[in-house]
Amino acid sequence: MPPPLPRRRPRSLLLAAATLVVAVMAIATPAFAQQQQSGRSYSNNNDNNSNNNKNNHNYFFGGGKLPDAAPALRLHNVFRALHVAQPLSWDESLARDAQSWADRCAWRHADASKGEKNRDVGENMYWSLRYDQAESGARAVKAWYREVADVDWRASMDRRPRESGRMVGHATQLLWRSTKKVGCGYSACGKLEGSPAGGGQSDGRSVDFVVCRYWPTGNYVGRMEQEVAPGKLGGPEVGRK
Repeated sequence: MPPPLPRRRPRSLLLAAATLVVAVMAIATPAFAQQQQSGRSYSNNNDNNSNNNKNNHNYFFGGGKLPDAAPALRLHNVFRALHVAQPLSWDESLARDAQSWADRCAWRHADASKGEKNRDVGENMYWSLRYDQAESGARAVKAWYREVADVDWRASMDRRPRESGRMVGHATQLLWRSTKKVGCGYSACGKLEGSPAGGGQSDGRSVDFVVCRYWPTGNYVGRMEQEVAPGKLGGPEVGRK
């Protein structure tokens, strides 16, 4: 006697199941799209989203007001990797102090002898007439790193500039191997005392002012050779922006 034929589900049930699957996908997709859209809006540091800070890409970068703290830290570590230096971690206390200094809108380094910063903390500063708050931190880090082109790598004990008048101290601090932590602040200064920007732009826009502080500090004379490796000059992230 031949085996019984397998029972077939009624066509109406198969159509119903397929319809249910399509319905579930149609419900899930808009929710996912909304989540992605929210992520983009939070990355712009919109004040309207202050109640949802956990979705902000800078949520774990407290202490300062640098709008692109996460990309700025990433660039620090991209450039350090090119010079065989370990990545930095974000420090909220350093960022808080850097923010306090940035809020002064004064183009001068903090004086440790006056108690304006700890002696074991380094400092980089940057200003720009272009008011582009969203990328101010990344632009500062790129500008500091571009100084590697002016370093005299033959001067092993002291990474001095190849030509007089050039600055390399921002780059060497950024790349200092023994530095472990960084924190940054940002201020839109109507007037930046002591800088060529002076009273800001003629059209009334503010000056971007970025301050980053590093622990422990770098740029000790006599330790440059072991602390700042020549590495691979340049890199894909430098740009000219």
